[in-house]
Amino acid sequence: MGNRVKIIEGSNIVNGRNGDFFFRLEYLYARENILFGRDWTNGPPRRTNPKRIIFLDKHSLAVIEFLLNSGYFK
Repeated sequence: MGNRVKIIEGSNIVNGRNGDFFFRLEYLYARENILFGRDWTNGPPRRTNPKRIIFLDKHSLAVIEFLLNSGYFK
C-alpha cells in the first residue's frame, strides 16, 4: 500500500469519514430527507448501490444496538 493511500486512510479516520456510507447511502439519505448534515455527493450511487436500497450501515446499526442494550428506551 502506497504512502498516499495510508495518508488518506489516516485522514479519514481522524475526520470521521465513512467511505462506505458516502459511496452507497449518503445521496439516498439526503433524497429521503433523513441525512443529518450536508450531502457531499454529486449524484446517486450508480455502481455501489444501483438499486438504490436504503439500509443501515454498520455504524448506524452499532449506535442503535448500543441504545437498545443500554436501556435508553425503558
